[in-house]
Amino acid sequence: MEESRQWDESRLGWLTLSWNTGLSAMVKRRLYERFDRDGTKVAKINKQDLFAAGATPEASALFISWRSTADADSFAARCEKDEVRLVLPWDDEFPKLLTTTAEPPACLFLRGAKLSLENSVAVVGTRRMTSYGRRATKELTEGLATAGCTIVSGLALGIDGVAHAAALDAGGRTVAVLGGGCDTATVYPVEHARLADRIASGNGTVLSEMPPGTNCQKYHFLQRNRIIAGLSRALVVVEAPERSGALVTAKYALEESREVFVVPGPITNEQSRGTNAFLKYGAAPCTEPRDILETLGIEAATVAVANLTADEHALIAALDVPKYADDLCRELKCPASTLSVTASSLELRGLLEREAGGTYTRTNRSVATISFDKTPNHTYLHEH
Repeated sequence: MEESRQWDESRLGWLTLSWNTGLSAMVKRRLYERFDRDGTKVAKINKQDLFAAGATPEASALFISWRSTADADSFAARCEKDEVRLVLPWDDEFPKLLTTTAEPPACLFLRGAKLSLENSVAVVGTRRMTSYGRRATKELTEGLATAGCTIVSGLALGIDGVAHAAALDAGGRTVAVLGGGCDTATVYPVEHARLADRIASGNGTVLSEMPPGTNCQKYHFLQRNRIIAGLSRALVVVEAPERSGALVTAKYALEESREVFVVPGPITNEQSRGTNAFLKYGAAPCTEPRDILETLGIEAATVAVANLTADEHALIAALDVPKYADDLCRELKCPASTLSVTASSLELRGLLEREAGGTYTRTNRSVATISFDKTPNHTYLHEH
């Protein structure tokens, strides 16, 4: 991070304003306009300026009191220490998708790779996911990431965390939007601090409109959810009960004219009641990555069949439904040792999974990217 470019006098002023969490994003944006983006004037903001920008008398008084002890240099040092950068609305890295939303953030604090939102798709859902939700999230995300989509989510436990990890596992990009600070010390939930570090050190970005060191509060989640929706061209809800933050995010997405998809779930499952209700309201059903990709005009990535051995292709093709190893050995006329080696190879490449019950199943990634030419009698071409 080049300190001379990052922290000139004007940016130090805006950093000070951005560090204050008592003024709304709307008030801060109006102050940008009032002072023609000149952050050196932040130190001279008075109550009249704040009133003109829409701040309440109480918020104005609190800000002026807080500013008297605020230390811009210490804020900048904290950002440098945590490898966090400030992005303002006129900076190149500030997402254009956000600028047209009803309530764009006044700034963003980012950690990790330069923010990339190419073909961005939000994947959200409940913290209390089922095994069905986990598998659906993983397969959808892998297919989308492989096709070049950036996966956006909120780093929460459950669906969000699986989506971020699956995107990274597939070699794709992911963006985590937090309700508190994006620095390692205050990442919430703490269980995902390592995942946040993995995102930031890999092909992804961790971001927040809150400054480093801000502990996540309950009301921050609504603010975060509007950013998730705003950053995405499309949003898919995998699992969500009737009262769920994921459904709030979906409502934000609809208000911003984003494409909204829902993964249908079992009607007897509490975690699918909210998503199934959304289908009744007109959300598009999503059962595979292609549903989203076609709507966004994106071609699915292709996995060359030439990269698969004859044994691998035969095994993938045989899995039109989940099957046990013994059944596959009989159908493919191969020994268990050969099946195990072939399955392991495909599993490492994200084309096959072994479920908890012991059955093998092909992933959505393989379904979306490989053409199957299944014949009635599969036989391994190379006996070992």
